[in-house]
Amino acid sequence: MTDIKSFKNEMAFLSNFARTPFTTPSGTYCETVEHAFQACKTDDTQQRVWILESRTPLQAKQRGRCVDLRPNWNEVRLKYMKALVKLKFEQNPRPASMLCSTGNCLLEEGNYWGDTFWGVDIRTGRGQNHLGIILMEVRTELREGK
Repeated sequence: MTDIKSFKNEMAFLSNFARTPFTTPSGTYCETVEHAFQACKTDDTQQRVWILESRTPLQAKQRGRCVDLRPNWNEVRLKYMKALVKLKFEQNPRPASMLCSTGNCLLEEGNYWGDTFWGVDIRTGRGQNHLGIILMEVRTELREGK
């Protein structure tokens, strides 16, 4: 399989916007990883519920920009993202199988909105691709039964 350079069309299941519901260890139902991730940004329970009740992942993302950030958010955001992505695939066998079927190819969250932290800006080819890296780590862990 060739490298995957964006999470659209048949690869949309890799996106945090993909409707792949899961439940956190505390029992919180999450419609998408985006809903869960944005809710993790704050310690305020009301703000978390407000985000989780968003109709769409885009609305959750927008609401996540309006909350009081937890004090150490930048230090813990990668840890939260990895845990949430892992829950998504552990609780949804079909997408997990699809992720594993990507073999060892590069997973790159190519985008046109300039996100160079989680992905790679398609126009410039620049980006840290943290989401792609997390997906590749989760893929390896799923294969190894971790």
